[in-house]
Amino acid sequence: MDDSLAQSNKNFISQEWVREYFATVDKLNVDNLSANFVEDGQFRFGNAQPAVGKEAIRDALVEFFSAINAMHHENVGLSLGDNGAVFEAEVTYTRQDGTTVTLRAR
Repeated sequence: MDDSLAQSNKNFISQEWVREYFATVDKLNVDNLSANFVEDGQFRFGNAQPAVGKEAIRDALVEFFSAINAMHHENVGLSLGDNGAVFEAEVTYTRQDGTTVTLRAR
């Protein structure tokens, strides 16, 4: 990666950006969330195969969000680097039947 791109990514990915991104995730708004991805972006949930491309990412999000009523990420760790970030959270999912499950995610 050239230095200008690394610097651009470093400036783009901030603690505030990560907080705002996961606040968007927790709203379950597919259109607002998928707007964060570039046309050839990749998204992987858990151990599923990655969705590649903005349309595939949107479709994967629609499918996943239809299986839950709500989701909440509680930040337990954030590490920023020159080429990205690692966000660790306790994620509480509210299922369609109203029960909840909380998992640690990174």
